[in-house]
Amino acid sequence: MRILIIGAGAIGQAFARHFQRGGADVHLLVRPRQQAQAEAGLPLYPLNDKRHQTTADRLTATIHVDQDSALQTSFDVIALAVSATALRKGDWLERLGRDRGHAGILGLSGSVDDADLIAKHCPGADIGWVMLAIISFTAPLPGGTDVEPGIAYWLPPLSKIAMSGPDTVMTPVVDTLLRGGMPVKRVPNVRVDAAFASPILTQTIHALECGDWSFSTLRQDPELLPLAVASMRESWALAERVTGQKRPFALRFIRPMALRAVLVASRWLVPFSLEQFFAYHYQKVADQTVFLADAHLKSGSEHGVEMPAATELLRRIRERRATLPTS
Repeated sequence: MRILIIGAGAIGQAFARHFQRGGADVHLLVRPRQQAQAEAGLPLYPLNDKRHQTTADRLTATIHVDQDSALQTSFDVIALAVSATALRKGDWLERLGRDRGHAGILGLSGSVDDADLIAKHCPGADIGWVMLAIISFTAPLPGGTDVEPGIAYWLPPLSKIAMSGPDTVMTPVVDTLLRGGMPVKRVPNVRVDAAFASPILTQTIHALECGDWSFSTLRQDPELLPLAVASMRESWALAERVTGQKRPFALRFIRPMALRAVLVASRWLVPFSLEQFFAYHYQKVADQTVFLADAHLKSGSEHGVEMPAATELLRRIRERRATLPTS
């Protein structure tokens, strides 16, 4: 399989490594400023492997810096590892739809709702989607181990990355990633699974930002975690309305106390500071956070689902950001 990954950031590089280890011919479309480093080999830290927690593994692939010239090569799959906001900037997605040839499309990041946008600009394309169960970030984190700058990623034990889509895309993708050591699985519809799973992380992150990215503040504040859980329930009600499916039974057990316990346990279960990761990563993608939150509230309004807790969290986020100094 020959695959082009557009967006060679934290997620794109992690997937590229496993595609390559599974035998794929991997091509990366990078920004011109990344070209020299990418051609020299990108440092990666797969944290599940103790050998590479402080010593980088290097990703070498075929590097492109111009989309139009890259698409002169025939690809089986084109993977989009770009944010929801980047997906909407410029005309590159429209040009991709025009020049992709017979390649299928695989969405690696952003929102699962972006599949509709991709389908609009890539008519006739077979489109697969991924629900990420991976934490990937630029290393070292502030205050972390002094290592060569690169990308670190961690796959939570016992979890599998869910994927869905047509066989033409998903069969070679899943087979290749499994050979490459990435725990993946096919599910009937990622969009349904993500509609129920994503609010757990999303609303916790919203509450954490309101608590100045402090786990201690989040645990001790009498309002933030209850607001987060209430917002999750609103999101699950919306998911039921949109998908026609009932929420999984296990979601009934999510309570503020359970989230507090997870925050405490993370310091022993995760091989890096989860608190530092959240603060560092989600401030980098701050524009996407608000964009997706606004879209979520709009969807709630369109489907007749009241979302006062989610609205309050977003109000607090905007209020907090308004007091921060501008760079």
